[in-house]
Amino acid sequence: MGRKRQYQYQKLQKVDSGTSVAVDLASKDSYLYIPNRFNPSLLLPRLDEEEVVFFELVKKGAVEDVLCFLEEREDFNINCQNYQGSTALQVAVKHGHWEMVHCLLQYELIFIGDSVLHAVEHGDCKIVELLLDKLSETESEEDATYADSTDFTPDTTPLMLAAHTENYEMIRLLLERGHHIDHPHKPDCNCKQKCKGAVKLHNLNELQTRYNAYRALASPAYISQSASDPIYTAFTLSHELERCAAIEKEYRQEYENIAKKVEIFAVSLLGHCRTTKEVEMLLERTDGVSVIQNKPAKYPRLSLAIQCEQKKFVAHPNCQQVMSAAWLEGLGEWKRMSFWERAARIIPHFVFLPFVCLLYILAPNSKFAKFLSCPMNKFFNWTASYIMFLLILFIQNDLDQVDYMRGPPNSGLEWLIVVYILGLFWLDLKEVWCEGWRKYFRQWWNWYDIFLISTFFVTFVMWLVAYQDVIQNENRYVERKYWYKYDPTLIAEGLFAVATLLSFGRLLWIFQLNHNLGPLQVSISRMFKDIIEFLCIFFLIIFSFATGLTKLYYYYKNQVQIDADGNVRYQSTAFLTFQSTLKTLFWSLFALSPLDSADVVVSNIGGNRTHPIINKHTFTELIGYVMFAVYHVIVIIILVNMLIAMMSDSFQKVQNNADVEWKYSRTKVWVSYFEAGTLPPPFNLIPSVKSFSRLLNWFMAKFCGNDASAKFSFKRCCYFEEPVTEHGPDEGLYKLLMGRLVQRYFSKKAREKVNLAATRASIHHLTAEVRELRGLTMDLLDSYGDGHEPRSPKSRESLRSQRAQEPRGSPKS
Repeated sequence: MGRKRQYQYQKLQKVDSGTSVAVDLASKDSYLYIPNRFNPSLLLPRLDEEEVVFFELVKKGAVEDVLCFLEEREDFNINCQNYQGSTALQVAVKHGHWEMVHCLLQYELIFIGDSVLHAVEHGDCKIVELLLDKLSETESEEDATYADSTDFTPDTTPLMLAAHTENYEMIRLLLERGHHIDHPHKPDCNCKQKCKGAVKLHNLNELQTRYNAYRALASPAYISQSASDPIYTAFTLSHELERCAAIEKEYRQEYENIAKKVEIFAVSLLGHCRTTKEVEMLLERTDGVSVIQNKPAKYPRLSLAIQCEQKKFVAHPNCQQVMSAAWLEGLGEWKRMSFWERAARIIPHFVFLPFVCLLYILAPNSKFAKFLSCPMNKFFNWTASYIMFLLILFIQNDLDQVDYMRGPPNSGLEWLIVVYILGLFWLDLKEVWCEGWRKYFRQWWNWYDIFLISTFFVTFVMWLVAYQDVIQNENRYVERKYWYKYDPTLIAEGLFAVATLLSFGRLLWIFQLNHNLGPLQVSISRMFKDIIEFLCIFFLIIFSFATGLTKLYYYYKNQVQIDADGNVRYQSTAFLTFQSTLKTLFWSLFALSPLDSADVVVSNIGGNRTHPIINKHTFTELIGYVMFAVYHVIVIIILVNMLIAMMSDSFQKVQNNADVEWKYSRTKVWVSYFEAGTLPPPFNLIPSVKSFSRLLNWFMAKFCGNDASAKFSFKRCCYFEEPVTEHGPDEGLYKLLMGRLVQRYFSKKAREKVNLAATRASIHHLTAEVRELRGLTMDLLDSYGDGHEPRSPKSRESLRSQRAQEPRGSPKS
């Protein structure tokens, strides 16, 4: 065996220098083993005396002394490092000594390393330019990373670091020199070049690299100088960051913070618009929005903001002012009307709706038709049509109660219901056709419509089946008690009841326009999400208890017990089957299950009527009661209260941000009517004269005039290709506008920075004055003893030295 290192027992005790040596402990077993001699680490570099002197000269910026030092020592290692891994060049960079950096770069053996990153971090553009010029001379990449840096991660480039520090001048310098930031691959990317087959979610380096890259890309200073459209870039980047937060849970909070930062940047640019024309020019951009039939929707940028869930941007007062003006197009006096004046405007839409729609069909280019095309008038007409549909459903329900015969209802209103549902179906089908299924299924209310329309369609099919069954079998007048449990009439009645319920619930969509009901509707939507999350845990628990209780009580099926008084007890069916157990456990949440559900009944084993022999399975009954009680504790006391807390939290979050949530929901309703047709269901099924005229013109141009602008596609059908600008408004004017908005943004940032510095200086000055006042007060108190006699100078000096030696926070005598 090799020689063993000699250890001795030492006693740890505190010394004035603050170091620790060994102290005498209670026993020998608790002593610390400390080597007799000091062994320096072999992993950390050490500076000798000459290198320490060299570092001090560099730190002071003494260029002439450094030159003399290096001339006298030709073999001196100019790239020596201290224990922190810093070289002399890095020390000069950190202290901002431009002359010293220039001096050290004259030596061929100088190693730059991560000095560029340190210069970028300290914001010294002159030193950065000097170092980059040196790298260019040595044919090295300027934006290369440095893997052995002690201060920066291996993926950090100068431009990324400048973006992290929000240094506008530094970012401009690096962009002018050709630096760039590669857009990282998304967490769910499956490209063949890099991501397919790679285990990325478990690679720490991959996660950090992606996060650092997104953090740099989200810099407002970088977006302003690298993106042609900063607002569009901010929208897409914020939406992408939210996606990253949902996938990479390790960096969820960090990604969400970056997404909020980018969203606030876009909102700030919108807030710096000073005129309505500037806001409209910004909202009319078509970047990222599909153009249907060469006719972009009204304010495409707003549609993109809704698609990317930029709620603060949509709810901003500038955006809401423009949207309100577009919503009240032709009805500018609406806000000044009284309640009765508004009612006088709305009632005619309900009374004369069929005639108004017929007039629009016959004269779609008249002034009255253009007046009906106003978004608010569209809303009135659509609401009137839907309320009439609900009225028809209600009347049909009353009329159908008179006839209890088999087959479909025969009130005469069923055809109106069928026609209206066909109009809704055509409306949704057209929306999917034009906008694409991705955008359509992104809206939760569209899922609601799908379920509503599907329920009605299945009901209509059951009506047809029931009608066919009645015709073939001639059993229309058979009493209901003889009907099969899955009779088509019964299925149609159940589905029609569900469809009617969903139809009335669809009115919640309209409530979003009201500033009082809108936040409540949003809260209800959020609570449904909480309920779904709660049900995942609830179903697991109720299935586990249902399985156990059924297993316990199944063996007591058909057990009957008769006592001495002749009373007959039957085994409760609450837990005899799995279905009955689920029903009992569910309704026990509402205290609707019997109290004796867990009783165990055992049949008599002998005796006579007066003296029966009764057996009791006490242990089985005890287990049943304990399981039933535990279920109540877990579900009713814990889970139900947890659900209440979750719903309260969701409601409070909406209320804390009620104004933004309501304006965002209201804007989505507005936009839907901007893009919707003028005719509501079911009148949208009738082609207008305008449609026939357009189709005739297309045929004449396509087959007779050979017009090249007459096009046909599966998505657009027959249309005329019209020249439209690629980005909406004039590109030059838009770039000029964005330049002004960015200028205003950074000007405000500079003013806030100056005000913050002034506030800190004021606080520092006030703190100094308080300290001075405290010193004067203490001197005044020190001048007197316990009474009113002044202290002697010697005693005052002794008291001051004593107080100076007392640690802060110690109790005063």
